[in-house]
Amino acid sequence: MKTQAPTVAAVVEMANSIGLTDLFNGQYTSVQEIADACTNIKYPDGMRSRSKMEFRTYNFYAGGEVLAKDVSVDNRLATVEKFPNAIVEAVDDEVAFKKAREACNNFNYTVQQVFKYGLFIVCGVLNNPKAEDAYRIAYEERHGGGYGDIASFFDDLVDLIR
Repeated sequence: MKTQAPTVAAVVEMANSIGLTDLFNGQYTSVQEIADACTNIKYPDGMRSRSKMEFRTYNFYAGGEVLAKDVSVDNRLATVEKFPNAIVEAVDDEVAFKKAREACNNFNYTVQQVFKYGLFIVCGVLNNPKAEDAYRIAYEERHGGGYGDIASFFDDLVDLIR
């Protein structure tokens, strides 16, 4: 199923939300500048790609008694040493993990859309119906190398769709 691409106005708003307010006013003139700008974007405070382990706590029991509750991953080993014969229960906060992952995914989607539209503008193919296809090919072939590799390959492909 193909999703609806955001409008240019929506992408400009996205760019503003991540601090690239000058992206669409001609400040960036090369695909490498677009790639560098998007590569250097920092996650907002407290947001980052996170491991599920960061949302795990531990409870320690012995003889039906709670010895320690909600022990963080960082303090788990010290608590194991303190209560070596305790039964340890791992508790995952799935709701908090999913919320953090969704926020991170939304932020990454925003950066990717801004990057893509920035390329379209710099390369002069914003209204070209083949621009999305060229970007998809560049992304599929080079996303492992980051924004710089995608931008470079897209720049090469643009000549074929002009």
